[in-house]
Amino acid sequence: MEAKDILEKKGHTLIEFEFEEFGAICRFGCRLCSANGMAVMREALRNGELLDAQMRGLYLMSKVPRWISKKLLAPLIDRQVPYLANILESVITLDEATYFDDKLRELFLIFCDKWHAAHLDAILSPPFPVPATNEDFAVQNPQFIPYTGFANAFNLPAGIIPITRGTKEDEEKLKDYPRRNISEYKIRKAVEGSIGLPLGCSVMSLPYQDETVLRVMRDLQAGSQFR
Repeated sequence: MEAKDILEKKGHTLIEFEFEEFGAICRFGCRLCSANGMAVMREALRNGELLDAQMRGLYLMSKVPRWISKKLLAPLIDRQVPYLANILESVITLDEATYFDDKLRELFLIFCDKWHAAHLDAILSPPFPVPATNEDFAVQNPQFIPYTGFANAFNLPAGIIPITRGTKEDEEKLKDYPRRNISEYKIRKAVEGSIGLPLGCSVMSLPYQDETVLRVMRDLQAGSQFR
C-alpha cells in the first residue's frame, strides 16, 4: 500500500490486475526445469561443476528413480509441497518438453494481450512474500519467488526498490497466518524476528520497456521514506 500511495502522489494511475493463468505458468515452468528427469542438471553437476551445499538436496532428489518419484513421492507430498510434487513429476520425453514449452509461450501471449487490454505500463508486485531471510531460504523454497521467476523466465525488465520495514504490528498479524501445509508453516517461521527488516516492491514491464521500469523505480525511491 505504501508503494501505491507514493505513485499516486506522483501522478500515476494504479489499477488491480489479475492473471488467472499465472498458476499454470508456474506449474509448466516447474516441469520444464526438471525436464528429462533432471538428467541434464544431474550430469552437469556431476561432471566438474562445483556442487553448492544449498543445491545438494536438489541434486540428491534428481537421482531418485523416476517411477519412485512420480508414482510414490509426488502423490504423497502433493498437498503439503505442491511445487516439489510438480518437479518430481518431471517430463522425460522431447514431445512432452515441447508441449510444455509451447504452452508457456501460449500463456505468455495471453498475458501480453491482457496487459495491452488493461493499458498497463508496468506491474507492481511483492518480490518475496516475507522480509529478508537467510540465504538458504530462497534456494530451499523456490515456490516463494513466483514473480521473480516469471520475470526471469520471459526475460522481462524488472527491479526491486525497498519501501518500508517490518513492524511489530506486522509480526502480530502473522499469528493468524494459516499453517495448512509445510509451505505455509515455513513462511510463518521465516518471518519470525523480521521487525526492522526491509520490505520491497518489485516493478516489472514487457520486453524492451526498461526505461519505463527505471522511471517507476525512480519515482518510488524519491517518494519512499526508506533509509
